[in-house]
Amino acid sequence: RHDLLEQFPPDVDGPVDDTDLWVRESERLAGALERHHDASLAADPEVLALREQERALSALREATLAIAHRVEAAHASDDATSFLYRRWRDVMVQDYLEYGDGSEEWQQDLQVVDDLVWVLEPRAAGEERVRLAALLPTLIFRMKLGFVRAGVDGHVSLERIEALRSML
Repeated sequence: RHDLLEQFPPDVDGPVDDTDLWVRESERLAGALERHHDASLAADPEVLALREQERALSALREATLAIAHRVEAAHASDDATSFLYRRWRDVMVQDYLEYGDGSEEWQQDLQVVDDLVWVLEPRAAGEERVRLAALLPTLIFRMKLGFVRAGVDGHVSLERIEALRSML
């Protein structure tokens, strides 16, 4: 023990045979090793890939739940629900990943969901038809902005808009 102390003297002052000193130093060393371990994990490519995969799955879960709650509350049709999952959810996932659920982009995505649910239901009353005619151009524009933000290919974006038009 004395040889080790000569090679590696403790960083704190105190008598060599002070057991409290050894306890404090071993705890300090254990803390340093734990910090080093955490830092090495933070730089590990496999750990980084797993964390990124976890973030992506979390974003997918949040987008899926947001759509599910809104279509259930509105008693949306199966066609409207399918459209949202197949043609809008990826925008929501990307916005969740990029900006988070407290962002303006996420709130815009939720408003698009609500508006799509509303426009994809048959509307016969005169005031509903007027609202539909006024809402559609801005809804399509907001969808296109979302597609651009999410990096959706231009041809795919046009296909999605055409699918909406054909459903209407």
